[in-house]
Amino acid sequence: MKKKPIPQINQDFDPKLVMFVLRNNLLWVFLAFVVCAMLAFLVLRYTNPIYTSRSEIQLTNDESASSIFKEEMVAYPSENLAKEIELLRSPVFLSRVVRKLPLDVSYYNDGRFLDHEAYGSNLFHVDYHIRDNSAYGVKYKVQMTGTGSFDIENDVTREKQSSRFGDTISFTAADLVLRPQGASIPDDHGEYYFVINDSNALVRNILSKLSVTILNQAAKTIEISYSDNNKYKCSDIVNVIAKEFETFNMERKQDGANKIISYIDDALVLVTDKLTATDKELSENFDDTEINPFFAEKKTDIESRKIARYQDETLRLESDLEALNELKGRTIGNRDDLIEIQAIIAGTSLEKYLYNYLASIQTSFTRREELRYSAPEGSPLLSGINYTIDNQVKAFENSLESVRRLTQKRYAELDSITKKSKETIPWFKDADDTTNIDLSKLKRLRSVNEKYFNQLVEKRAEMVFLREGTTPEYQVLAFGQIPSEPKFPNKRNIILMALGTWIAFSLGLLTLRYIFQDEILSPDEISKYTEAHILGVVHKYNESIPVSQLVVNKNPKGLIAEAFRSIRTNMAFLDSDKGKKIISITSTISGEGKTFVAINLSGIIAYSNAKVIVIDCDMRKPKIHVGFEAQNSKGMSTLLTNQNTLEECIQHSKMANLDFITAGPPPPNPAELLISPAMDELIQELTSRYDYIVIDNPPAGIVSDSIVNMKRAHYPIYIVRSGYSRKFFINNINRLISDNEISKLSVIVNGVDFSNRASYGMSNSSYGYGVYTYGYGTGYNSEPGFGYYMDENSLSSFKDPILRRIFGRKKKK
Repeated sequence: MKKKPIPQINQDFDPKLVMFVLRNNLLWVFLAFVVCAMLAFLVLRYTNPIYTSRSEIQLTNDESASSIFKEEMVAYPSENLAKEIELLRSPVFLSRVVRKLPLDVSYYNDGRFLDHEAYGSNLFHVDYHIRDNSAYGVKYKVQMTGTGSFDIENDVTREKQSSRFGDTISFTAADLVLRPQGASIPDDHGEYYFVINDSNALVRNILSKLSVTILNQAAKTIEISYSDNNKYKCSDIVNVIAKEFETFNMERKQDGANKIISYIDDALVLVTDKLTATDKELSENFDDTEINPFFAEKKTDIESRKIARYQDETLRLESDLEALNELKGRTIGNRDDLIEIQAIIAGTSLEKYLYNYLASIQTSFTRREELRYSAPEGSPLLSGINYTIDNQVKAFENSLESVRRLTQKRYAELDSITKKSKETIPWFKDADDTTNIDLSKLKRLRSVNEKYFNQLVEKRAEMVFLREGTTPEYQVLAFGQIPSEPKFPNKRNIILMALGTWIAFSLGLLTLRYIFQDEILSPDEISKYTEAHILGVVHKYNESIPVSQLVVNKNPKGLIAEAFRSIRTNMAFLDSDKGKKIISITSTISGEGKTFVAINLSGIIAYSNAKVIVIDCDMRKPKIHVGFEAQNSKGMSTLLTNQNTLEECIQHSKMANLDFITAGPPPPNPAELLISPAMDELIQELTSRYDYIVIDNPPAGIVSDSIVNMKRAHYPIYIVRSGYSRKFFINNINRLISDNEISKLSVIVNGVDFSNRASYGMSNSSYGYGVYTYGYGTGYNSEPGFGYYMDENSLSSFKDPILRRIFGRKKKK
């Protein structure tokens, strides 16, 4: 039957292998748990907590006052939440926040591992006078030395002084005065330090920990959150930001109305001066008795009324020309320029002509300000809006020039009409009383100025009402609360993270160990991939036993001795022919126990009164002499080179019927010696003297020296060590069978751990394997699954509790 190919990795799920891998990696799993637990403890114990506080504000946009007077040029409500977010994060606004809070000096308790900021709970406060900017951001360490006294040191310059509370301390960069925070003077001996903060650095620090996000676009709500190591500081900062933004927004909205009121006040001063001058001239130079009766009679004529209208219009045009001349040369760069222009034209006839131009420019300015928060400088959007503003300003200036030309033209026409009237109207032509004409002109001028004055007063009243009726565009929905638990490290999250990391690492480790587990653990795994018979298994011996030691004579009834008896019995099933037998033993690499098996199998066979000799053909790395505690000055190398005789090389062991020949000094050509005719003659001679010849060969996976001896053998045996040999070593077994035609090759599994009844691949009913199964079946012992005999120490391991057996531990005697 064709066997399965040996896989590179384990692809099938095997519960027994899972348990084996788990058991053999419990130490790593436990160490991983300890490491994760220690890391969680260190994070929770030695990490500064980070608290977060949040407040919410909402756009209300309640413009009841502006809706009454339609003053779109005064208040600038914003619908762009992104713009307001950038304003909240702007250094200009945050500077206002910094000035509202006691942040200019930061106080700390100097701890062994962690420093805690004593915001709001500091024992003292500092008054300072800065002489040099190097004083900012420097630690000033304070060591209390008694009631009211302390030592203070600049951490950078190492300047150190002793002082008392209330005294001036002069350093190179600053003068300091420390005062107790409360009524009592601190008398402890604690260590503290403080840092004088630069306002710009404070703003940058706050900005790095500040988060402003849109909470609900439809509801126009914004969330302000701030994270810091001090929970009281977090709450204060978010609350001051929310409240200050409400105030800032109010001031920003009222600023336009205040500027218009200021310009109206200036215009009222000018108009009042004109009215005063007109009234003074009327009172000083004219009297109602001075009016010519003829003129008074004629002025009610149609012609007189027409001339009066011309003169009124002339005065209006003079006022417009005065405003136009004042606007000449002015530039429009921002909103303030627009407000000033509106104040100049207020009350004149120019207002209705120029208002639309100013409104469109104002809209463009608003759009540009919004884009500056969302688009980088030089972007196509900003370039486009700047181009639009330039065109609108040019159109306004062109319109202004056109109005000026038309006003001047109309003024010239009215002046010409007035002159012609003097020539065509009889009473006007004959009237030489210029006094009456000047009087009428002054009265009309006074009437126009009075009308303009009334308009300005009315406009000012509207602006005042608008300013006082302005409501904040934003209102605070929720103030920040003092957080009760830190955001980081969160005890629950850290513990869960540690457990998750431990579980993930353990599962990953076990999965990798399972997938790449290529050690041979049981005879069953060998049977899957080779046709070689399983001759038997050898119990894992105590690690205190020296390598390759003869042990079956020391405890003839122990598990190891019984294992070799089972192998001896199974050998009879493999070859039942009578006669002398050659046993040739090899393995894949050194360390799999071939010498140990060779020596102890020879000892068990010798117990059956058969004459046995062990020869060490591993002349590169000999070990037989170690197992028998003998000298290696002569042996196979000197025997095959005719330096010594056979009698000189055969040595006797402590057991009866068991002799051995050591490897001898390492020769330069061990392979040639093993295939030489001298080797054939030696085997023939030994066959005549002994019943069994046991040959300990070099590892077949390293050198080819053993192949010839494996072919000579009646019992070619291949040693595989459980938990040590790799699965691909089975390929060497298959090559010996197929390529070298060693069809009788059988396998002994060495070092199998029977301490756990549920060991991977071990059957509860039989420890024998292969076609010829006998071995560790139900024997003379009443407990099934044990050998013929069981020593007390070995038996106790099977009676340990399940947890002790899982961990591979035995009860102490």
